[in-house]
Amino acid sequence: MQESIATAVVQAVVGRLLLEERAVLARRATRDSAAYDLYLRGQFFFSRHTEADLHLALDLYRQALAHDSTFALAWAGIAQAWVYLPDHSVPPLEAYPHAREAAGRALAFDSSVALAYATLAWAAAQVDFDFVRSEQLARRAVVLDPHLSEAHAVLGVVLRQRSKPAEALEEWRRVWDLDSLSVSRAWDYFVQLILLGRSSEVLTSARRAPRILAGPAEYAVVVALLWLHKCEEAQAELRRAPYYNSLYTGIAAVCVGDRDGGRAAIDSLKTQSYRASRAIQIAEIYAGLGDLDSAFSWLERAYEGGDYYLLFINRRAW
Repeated sequence: MQESIATAVVQAVVGRLLLEERAVLARRATRDSAAYDLYLRGQFFFSRHTEADLHLALDLYRQALAHDSTFALAWAGIAQAWVYLPDHSVPPLEAYPHAREAAGRALAFDSSVALAYATLAWAAAQVDFDFVRSEQLARRAVVLDPHLSEAHAVLGVVLRQRSKPAEALEEWRRVWDLDSLSVSRAWDYFVQLILLGRSSEVLTSARRAPRILAGPAEYAVVVALLWLHKCEEAQAELRRAPYYNSLYTGIAAVCVGDRDGGRAAIDSLKTQSYRASRAIQIAEIYAGLGDLDSAFSWLERAYEGGDYYLLFINRRAW
């Protein structure tokens, strides 16, 4: 019924549909209601972004495909989940082949799925460091779905990487407009503004953020203060934060000249289970301590592991 309504509306607005356009409308969703229900459940759990929820989302997307193996949106959901798992315990170079395969499956069934292009854009940037190709894929995703925050997010990251700060800022403004109540997206937004030289603006907006964004907002304040070299204020903010973070505790310690505190943070990070950013975090603190040999050694580990945060190190300020 939804497909019939959509077709009728488009025909009323633009006239006779081409055969290709009819095919695109027909492929956008599944005719299997159980598959679509499982997909929506997967979307719910994906939005939480915890490791357990991402794995649960993957399982639900796969169940949807068991009902309809040609359901392109479910394939795109699998691809996106694999992109976010490296924020937890899955190494990027292990996750991204799965993301690329699933994105390719989605596009094979429906070449208009914007999320699949956004996923491939992340892979091109993080794994291949091919920022030209990544920008092309991200722009394709934005054209296909201007309301997809994921597409604007990857495009914003790549544009900053390609030294196009004004365009990058515009993309991240769009991300915020589209997804301003997402905890994970709020953190990305604040960090990108800081990387674009707008730390003072972040201090204002993060302190006014709604309660649901308290965690990322509090840490955004810490990072903004560190970028502004307000080290004592950053330490004070960390003491008020609801949970401990070895990276920012270590950076703040180095910032105020507490070398022992920096080394303690490194020791803590080394004992933690795998996280995508751990090698970069350790390298950053070593750099702050002036131990450049150790910093470069950990940067090599980050590069070999496909660390996402390598995309940010060309603008570190502390």
